[in-house]
Formats: sequence, structure tokens, C-alpha cells
Amino acid sequence: MNHMNHMNQMPQMNHMNQMNHMNQMAPVHYSMRSNTLGGPNKKDYIEELTKQMDVCQKRNQFLEAEGVAMEKERNQIRYEMRGLLVNNEDLLRTNTQLTNEMKRMREQMIEMEREHQSLGERFREMEIEVKQARDVMVEANTQEYAFNFLQQTLKNKIQDAEENLEKQTQHAQSLSDKLWVTERRLEELEVDKETRDKRTTELNSNLFRMETELAEALLVSTQASVELSLHQKLRVDEQQRVDELEEELLEKEQEHQRLQSLVGRLQGEVSKH
Repeated sequence: MNHMNHMNQMPQMNHMNQMNHMNQMAPVHYSMRSNTLGGPNKKDYIEELTKQMDVCQKRNQFLEAEGVAMEKERNQIRYEMRGLLVNNEDLLRTNTQLTNEMKRMREQMIEMEREHQSLGERFREMEIEVKQARDVMVEANTQEYAFNFLQQTLKNKIQDAEENLEKQTQHAQSLSDKLWVTERRLEELEVDKETRDKRTTELNSNLFRMETELAEALLVSTQASVELSLHQKLRVDEQQRVDELEEELLEKEQEHQRLQSLVGRLQGEVSKH
């Protein structure tokens, strides 16, 4: 259970660390300067844009790595959810088997109770028979001519009745022992069923929590994908702007060289005059 909780907490910790890292990254700000600036300022601006593009590229790489990590976490969550569903089905089957076994044992206990009552009635009947035999024996004692015959007959009948009574008593004791064992087994099954029901409840709770985490992970992944798309578009726009500024800078440098050449020519003409 602790191992499962630890595995459940790992995606949350990784997700929190990644979100903190994303929040701590310095936001990228973009500024536009006037097209009337001189050549050196445009060079600085191009260098600044290049640095910002590097930052955007690193951020895009981080977001791509973030997407891969989150995909791995989603696969892990799906795998654990499948395991939980299989365990839940096993517990449901086991609970059904335990319920059927408890029902069968209750029926056996009812049957054993009936047999025990039947033995009690038989025991009382045998006690009556023994009493009657003893009464007959007492009566026979008053009759001398039949004393020996009746005495032997009654002794045999009493002995048979006592032997049957002993057997029935042993059988009743055996049934009582079986009944006690069955009751203990039933108590154990009830405890086991309560434990499994509790375990089923915990698994259902974990399954619901992991489904919630998966939904949150999918939402974060979608947000990261949107942000990555925006950064890629911004990167393309900035690259186009850099290309335009480089062309303007090249034109300004050519114009500057032309003006320098013109100034040199004019200075030469002034020197001649």
C-alpha cells in the first residue's frame, strides 16, 4: 500500500516541480524600436532579438521535453489504472465466492442444529426406555418365578440402551465440535469479507483519484501544447523581423558608403579649387 501511494505521488511531485520550473523561467518580452535609429543601434537590436530567439528556442525545447514526460506519466497512470481494475474484479469475484461459502455453511449449521435436536429427542426417549426397563426390573423382582429370566433380559436391554446412549452422546459431542469449528470459520470469513470490502473501497478511492490526476495531466498537456504553438509562431515572426532589419541595415550601410564616397569626392573637388 505504501509503495502504491509513493508511485501515485511521484507523478504529482514531477508535475509540481515542472510547473514551478516553468513559472520561475523569466518571461520573454519583446520590444520594437524605431526604424530611424542608426546602424549600430540596429545591430544591438538584432543581437537582442537573437538572444530572445535563443531563449524562446530553449523554452520550446523545455516544453517539448515537458510534453514527453507528461505522456510517460499518462501511460504510467493508465497502466496502474488497469492494474487497479483487475484487482477490483478479483476482489469482487472473491467476495462472491465468500458469500456463497458463508451461505452454504449457514445451511450446514441449520442442518446440524436439526440433527442435534433430533439426537436430544432420541436421548430423552432412551432415558424413558431405561426408566421403564428399571421399573419393569423392580416389578420382576416381586415375581420370583420370572426373576432370573427377566433380570437377564433387562440387563441386556439396559446395556444395549446404555451403549446406544453412549454412541449417541459421542455423536452429539462430535456434531457440537463440528458446529463450534464451523462457527469459528464463519467468523473468520466475515472478518475476511470486511477486510476485502475495505480494500475494495480503498481501491475504488485510488482509482477515482488517479482518474482525477489523469484529467489534470491532460489539461496541463493541452495548455503546454497551446503555449508551444504560440512560441513557435512568435519565433517565426521574430525571424522574419530580423531578416527585414538585416536587409534595412545592409541598405543603410550601402547608403552610408555611397555618402562617404560622395563626401570624399566633394572634398577632393574643394581641395582643387
